[in-house]
Amino acid sequence: MPRGVTRLRTRLVPHPKSGAVRTGTWYQYYNNKWNLGYPTPDITVVPNTPYKTIEACRDETHKHGVVWNEGGPFLKIKVSLPKPELQGWGDYNSGSGVVYTPGLGYVPVRYVGGYTNPTFTGDAYSSADYADFSKMLNPSITVPSLDGWGPAAWAKTAPKIEMASGFVFLAESRDLPRMMKTSSEAFHDTWRQMGGSSIGANMAPKKAADQFLNHEFGWSPFLSDLQKFYNAYQNTASYMSRMSHGNDQWQHYRRTLVDDFQTTKLDSGTGFRCEPAGYIHETMFSEPGKANWEVWEEKYSLIQTSGVFKWYKPEFDLSQPGYSSAWNRVMRQATMYGVRVSPSNIWRATPWTWLIDWGLNVGQNIDRVTESLLDGVVSKYLYLMSHQIRRVVLKQYIPFNTGGRLLQWARVIESKQRKEAGSPYGFGLSWDQLNPKRLAILAALGISRK
Repeated sequence: MPRGVTRLRTRLVPHPKSGAVRTGTWYQYYNNKWNLGYPTPDITVVPNTPYKTIEACRDETHKHGVVWNEGGPFLKIKVSLPKPELQGWGDYNSGSGVVYTPGLGYVPVRYVGGYTNPTFTGDAYSSADYADFSKMLNPSITVPSLDGWGPAAWAKTAPKIEMASGFVFLAESRDLPRMMKTSSEAFHDTWRQMGGSSIGANMAPKKAADQFLNHEFGWSPFLSDLQKFYNAYQNTASYMSRMSHGNDQWQHYRRTLVDDFQTTKLDSGTGFRCEPAGYIHETMFSEPGKANWEVWEEKYSLIQTSGVFKWYKPEFDLSQPGYSSAWNRVMRQATMYGVRVSPSNIWRATPWTWLIDWGLNVGQNIDRVTESLLDGVVSKYLYLMSHQIRRVVLKQYIPFNTGGRLLQWARVIESKQRKEAGSPYGFGLSWDQLNPKRLAILAALGISRK
């Protein structure tokens, strides 16, 4: 396929106001009236961020007239910071309380205005970091990496040929029905010895059930495999029809790997994390000492895949003259029930490999080799897509006499990225790394590099 030219675009949106921002007006009560505050009635602060948003986008350009029906590598980063506009605008006074003012003594005070310039205590990035464009637009710093998701993306998206993992059973016993019966009897005897009741559909009593589940590590996998074999048996006709008509045909698959939202409290305390803090007096409060703040981190993560796959199994080829032969019928059954000697099946049949597989994803990598070499599963294209949003929120509560006010500001880092598989065999192999056998399979399926 034709490839484009990589380009990088950036955009900086500054705040419409530069320099100091007026937040409100300060008053003092004397001579039986409210007077403009002494010595400075107009209150101003300097915004701690010079811009509202910064964005960077790395994608591809293509020549005019070139038909482009497939995506390429893509990355977009957007950083949004709190606006300098004021929050909590109101008329706040000390009521019967008084505040010492040089030259006037103790007098009632009043502030008409709002608040800005939040301080995000506990955020991993400081205000200086957010002002550093090169740092915020550096993917290695602000964008979660997708490098480790390649095996999972292929394993979750590629079509599954087997309906059950029969080889795992056959590796332990050649007589599958007798083995399953023996296993079931062993579970039954163990359950009875622990005091379990044989009356009713559910395990009872609860104490014996808990002991059994803790003791019998293989009970859950046994039930899972039993269910898979039953489902395969019940759906033989639909499976055979689907496989026969889908054989050697491109089909689109889309999967969601992660859809997660998490919140974490980063810091909290009493007092103020906004300005102008010097013009917030406890005489203005209904509950002195109750002003407080919290900083929270909110993370949203969505990781998806989209790909077009094809497989070819000669026993499912309707165009072959021997499609209805006894041998091909047997081979179709063997494929459906998963009783083929493959690297994946050997791996699963080896004791304790689940522990390594849990930490290193070795099984998924072997699955990929099995699907591509044994099943002929290849992709026309496969994309791994990520959408990440990180919000750091400051929540400031102020118990004014006129009513409590909850003010909120947020810093947001949002990223979108798309990663393309290096070859029809997934993310771990590029075209230049394909051996002659893999290239021959691609040629047989009519797939070329361009």
